[in-house]
Amino acid sequence: MFFKEVSDYEPIIVNDIPGLFTNFRIERATLPENIHAYDIQGDGGNKNFVAIKGFVAINHTGTILTDREIPMTEGNLTPVEDYNFIDNEGSQKLLATLS
Repeated sequence: MFFKEVSDYEPIIVNDIPGLFTNFRIERATLPENIHAYDIQGDGGNKNFVAIKGFVAINHTGTILTDREIPMTEGNLTPVEDYNFIDNEGSQKLLATLS
């Protein structure tokens, strides 16, 4: 999906990084400059967030958009240590950038 077609972005913090979450896959070529998209891989059952990846083919739980790059710490992924859906200033700024 094109990022502007999505209307359900939810503010989130994943591993202390603010961003916006959607259940949809976002086409990277449609993103504004300086916005990064990462797929979230779930556990396949409860939809728990397991890993952040550049692309998830199996157990795609959603996509997060951030204004910073997330380094992949274990090969092609970064484990999700913690995440919370919240309303915060960093996500609001990112949402304003996307509007």
